[in-house]
Amino acid sequence: MSTPAKLELYLVKLDKALGPIAISEKADIVTEIRSHVLEAQRHDESQSIESILASLGEPEIVANRYLLERGLKPQKAPKHPIIKWLVIGFLGTMSIFIIFVLILIWQFSPLIKIDNEGGRIAILGGLIDVNEGTGSIKVGSLDIREDMKRSEDIGSVEIDLKNKPAIEIVFGNGKIDLENASGANLEWKCKGLGSSGFLVEEKNKTKLNLKNFGMVKCNIGIPAGVNLVLNGNNGEIELDKPHYHVSAKLLNGKINFIEDASLKYSYFTSVVTGKIDNFKSDSSKDAYKIEMSLINGKILKN
Repeated sequence: MSTPAKLELYLVKLDKALGPIAISEKADIVTEIRSHVLEAQRHDESQSIESILASLGEPEIVANRYLLERGLKPQKAPKHPIIKWLVIGFLGTMSIFIIFVLILIWQFSPLIKIDNEGGRIAILGGLIDVNEGTGSIKVGSLDIREDMKRSEDIGSVEIDLKNKPAIEIVFGNGKIDLENASGANLEWKCKGLGSSGFLVEEKNKTKLNLKNFGMVKCNIGIPAGVNLVLNGNNGEIELDKPHYHVSAKLLNGKINFIEDASLKYSYFTSVVTGKIDNFKSDSSKDAYKIEMSLINGKILKN
């Protein structure tokens, strides 16, 4: 599969901006960024390559992080366009022009800011704000606390652990807390749904599709031994001592993992811009496979 032209141009600029970094390391960095962008689009086809690249920031900004990590002098960040003017035609024979002014502020410096002591992550200049202190998650003008005024939806469905032991959860914006279910039922308690139709039974899996409900906040119980796939755009995911395999992917925000000391876990973690705690993998065959990846944010272990 060929690389989209706009992504290829971005990667060429990134390679150039990496400047004094060794050629082999440059290749690794460029490959890493390419895979993350393509993976993000593959898991959310509604997102364009352009929007994913915009969330990363200009190639020079991304390159500066790698330069600073190596004690090298960062490149001068490019200036972004502040205002775009869109002139919309004319009306009637009187040549009355309608001028529409679109102000686009794209001065996200830094791309991501992490306050470990205050428990806060600000991404894209505060466009996405996860604040543990106040318990709020904001995406633009949307505040999860406002959407939480809606009624709570509580439900469960039995999972066929022998023939269909796979569960998929997808969401747009919000907070998803995952716990261990007491039996074979997938259980949920969510605020912010407001309607039904989010439970989908497919041939090989059970799916909770929460993407159409704006901000959501859910506590979800997962049966032991299943394969869980979790994909979200913006917000927070918490995995509390999972007794199941996990593939959790988030574009922007935080993933918090709480270990069960009695279990074995094999980890794969990845963050493009942000922070990852140190996770020690167990190579045993019976270890639960835990994959966690982010574009912008942090992955923490408790």
